[in-house]
Amino acid sequence: MTIHQPRLDSVSTDEMPVDELTNWGEATIKPIAALAFKGEGAFQPGEHCRFCKVKATCRARADENLKLAEHDFKKPPLLTDDEIVEILAAADELQSWISDVQAYALDQAVNHGREWPGFKLIEGRSYRRYADEAEVTEVLVAAGFDEEEIYTKSLLGITAMEKLVGKKQFNEILGTLIIKPPGKPRLAPESDNRPAIKSTAEIDFKEEL
Repeated sequence: MTIHQPRLDSVSTDEMPVDELTNWGEATIKPIAALAFKGEGAFQPGEHCRFCKVKATCRARADENLKLAEHDFKKPPLLTDDEIVEILAAADELQSWISDVQAYALDQAVNHGREWPGFKLIEGRSYRRYADEAEVTEVLVAAGFDEEEIYTKSLLGITAMEKLVGKKQFNEILGTLIIKPPGKPRLAPESDNRPAIKSTAEIDFKEEL
């Protein structure tokens, strides 16, 4: 029996008697599958959770990962070696679970307009860039700057260009050629100084009105 998993670049082969395989399927797997189809049975959190569509909101997975909370009242120097090993062993799955929950919460906020108590949707960090490098070059050359000054192997970055041209003149001749795209949406505590932004769902709803 060979199982090929192309996405994992994995090919595994094993041998066992046919009657043993069919008995395992009938006696072990079939009853478990029947319970699952009825929404019953026990949840078994583990590495396989990454394939589950409810991995971010599964109660059993949350309970399993939150077991680490029992160490919260201790400072690192007071942890025993066994406790540190326990945390290290669970760290990857814990981080994966946290990332899944954060991704789910962000998706719900951005695409479905959901509001989470204590959090707001904000724009992440964004950087200035030239809207059109060819036009920036043309404008600077017309302003009396040599191409050798404004070019290295590529057009100078905005900060370096601003230093070369001077902030006032930079804004006067290049202000309309500088764009600062919105940052990637992220959830932040309400105490964050950045203003809240509207969710995609809220914007789409208003545009349809």
